[in-house]
Amino acid sequence: MSRITVSALKFKEMDELISCTTIAERSYAKGWVEINNTPYVIIGSMGSGTGPNDNYWGHKIVYLKFYTGNKKPLRYNEHRIEVDQNKRERGYDGMIVDCNGIECVMVGEQVTFTCEAEQKQLNLFTT
Repeated sequence: MSRITVSALKFKEMDELISCTTIAERSYAKGWVEINNTPYVIIGSMGSGTGPNDNYWGHKIVYLKFYTGNKKPLRYNEHRIEVDQNKRERGYDGMIVDCNGIECVMVGEQVTFTCEAEQKQLNLFTT
């Protein structure tokens, strides 16, 4: 799994874009965040429950019309059926989502995003 460190401002932006529920309910992503000219849909987060999140998870997206992957692009419900029938791996790769009014496909492996400020603080304790 890839790990990308982002600025505190970009990290905060991700909180409003968590889309795991809307993807399951309506194949809809709340938007994307752009990192190094690459758009990502945020699918979840993890934290202690007593403060801000420690990290976010996301997937790269491409417009459906430009998708060239090996998997047939499917919406959430079709994807789940194929997973249940052991015809497709679990995960978001190849899943269609509507994002900012555009049909997109999530591609590749899940990415973990961490906050730059937290990374610097961790380095103080490990060096």
